[in-house]
Amino acid sequence: SMHGIESNMVVINENGLVGRITEVGLTSCEVLCIIDVSSAVGACVERSALVGILEGYYEDGCRFSYTTGITNFEDIVEGDTIITSGKGSIYPYGLRLGKVKSLTIDEASRSVTATIETAVDLENIETVLVITNE
Repeated sequence: SMHGIESNMVVINENGLVGRITEVGLTSCEVLCIIDVSSAVGACVERSALVGILEGYYEDGCRFSYTTGITNFEDIVEGDTIITSGKGSIYPYGLRLGKVKSLTIDEASRSVTATIETAVDLENIETVLVITNE
């Protein structure tokens, strides 16, 4: 707080989104990483603009879900880049989240769940930046 840091400020590094600040102390803060099971980020497929939610999932890192009447399953394929959608009040548009590693498609419910390899190596972070003003 001594340096103007506040809750819900976005934390990034040169590779993409790390998470958001959840608690602020006088000289330190806590960050909720995007792989945490309580994390949810508005996201989209960069190539097709398919919008969904990226949720933390410890085992696989993150999962991207889209369940509202998808009409073209080619809107998301393995290797696609997932970025922040800018929907909501926390994360700005266009921050890299990761790449699609694998897909689970349910044609009956017209839903897709993608396992995402995060853009940021969250086990080996040395430096982060906090976005203090959009």
